[in-house]
Amino acid sequence: MQASNSIYWPADSLHGVFYYSATCQFYYNITLETVGNYTVHVSMFPNISNEARIDIAHGINTTLNIRFGKVENLTCQSRSEENVDILCTTTKIFPEAVCLFTIHRNAHKVLSTITHASNSKFWPDVLLHDVFYYSATCQFCYNVTMETVGNYTVHVSMFPNIRNEARNDIAHGKSKILNITFGKFRK
Repeated sequence: MQASNSIYWPADSLHGVFYYSATCQFYYNITLETVGNYTVHVSMFPNISNEARIDIAHGINTTLNIRFGKVENLTCQSRSEENVDILCTTTKIFPEAVCLFTIHRNAHKVLSTITHASNSKFWPDVLLHDVFYYSATCQFCYNVTMETVGNYTVHVSMFPNIRNEARNDIAHGKSKILNITFGKFRK
């Protein structure tokens, strides 16, 4: 069963509100530029957390209940003995997942990159077709050459793409660290 909750606040401008409609099963990105008071109807979903913050114009902050499901059962593994080849999976997340891979070689940062996950939708309860999650997979490969052998530390963060702002959304994710050593082989 789905409930509805009205949230009311005064604001000069409201930017980038993420809204998901379970009934219609699509997303809205709302931008209101008109001066006035607004009422936003946000669908309530069981088993999905209600933590999120949005920025209101002129530096005023307020809380909006944006629904998302935190990462569950995050696993990451190295798939190669020749390159940094990482595969990470989660069994449950909402909305779709994004991954941040940060790679250090010999304690020096080599790169940091964000990738969109391969997401598959599933319904945990066949009776509640308006409540669904994603299982997700992120992968990343970094070539190692004879000049770049050494000790690699790969920090992976997987998080729900709530507002399309990695610096804020990452707080709702989970992380794994992998240590991989590549050495020069002698014949």
